[in-house]
Amino acid sequence: MRQTYFVDHALTRQNDIIISRRADDQMGLWFPVMMGIVSQEVMDFATVEEVQLYNELANKKWELTHGSEED
Repeated sequence: MRQTYFVDHALTRQNDIIISRRADDQMGLWFPVMMGIVSQEVMDFATVEEVQLYNELANKKWELTHGSEED
């Protein structure tokens, strides 16, 4: 067994955590695109108000297709 295995594993795990956090931080910009509400090109130039609107529309679509959390 290599002695550096633990270090390699620890560094890989930290990278996974960092990537996950970065994805979570950007979810407000990706969610409307993933839900098919708007294209990435439109999101790149959207104002804060437009991003909020697109996210609300994406949430509504999610609720219609998957049910709301209140159900």
